[in-house]
Amino acid sequence: MSQSRHDDDVFIPDTLPEFLKHYTKAVIRTQPEDLLQWSHKYFTAMVKGQPLPVCQPSDHHTLHAVRNLTPEILRDLHSQFNGQRLVSQGAIMLTWKSLNLAENCLTAAFTLGRFGEQVEWMKFFTLCCNYLGGNIRQALVQACHILNSDPECPDACVSFSLFKCLYLYLAYVTNKLTLQQAEETLSLLQQKTGNGVVRVSDFVSDYKLILDPNQ
Repeated sequence: MSQSRHDDDVFIPDTLPEFLKHYTKAVIRTQPEDLLQWSHKYFTAMVKGQPLPVCQPSDHHTLHAVRNLTPEILRDLHSQFNGQRLVSQGAIMLTWKSLNLAENCLTAAFTLGRFGEQVEWMKFFTLCCNYLGGNIRQALVQACHILNSDPECPDACVSFSLFKCLYLYLAYVTNKLTLQQAEETLSLLQQKTGNGVVRVSDFVSDYKLILDPNQ
């Protein structure tokens, strides 16, 4: 009679509990009709460092209302306003309505950003990424794919200086991290990259980098 394996014989990686927590939260947020098919897309995207197929952490009435906001539409918006440091709220609202996007997403971005009549475009863009991603880590994944500095690189990347600006703003506006915590994370990431460029693979699955303590 063979001897059964004891629990102590099974190696459990330190990152597994955190990994499972993120997966469970993503399932609860999205509530996919076909869990198996959705899980396949989720893990495939994670391995490839692509944006995860996760809905925003809000009620499903809101989710359906903002379903027209996609990374592709945000990329088009960015190509239209990129290069302009300041854009009027009126110009953004007009373009938003022309694309038939839900106003509650726009209102949420304006409210969270506390913008005046003139809006800093990159800050607004970052908040849209946060809305799509649902948390800071996934917001940065969205941003990297849209702002990818090397289209031929399969692993989307941006300069470290740009990543730092995006991350510090998200940490500040969401009030999830102190400046010291954010700077410590950036210091670790800079040591890891070392070449002035941040790739999605540098942070997407590395949960030792505390990009968002509430993830």
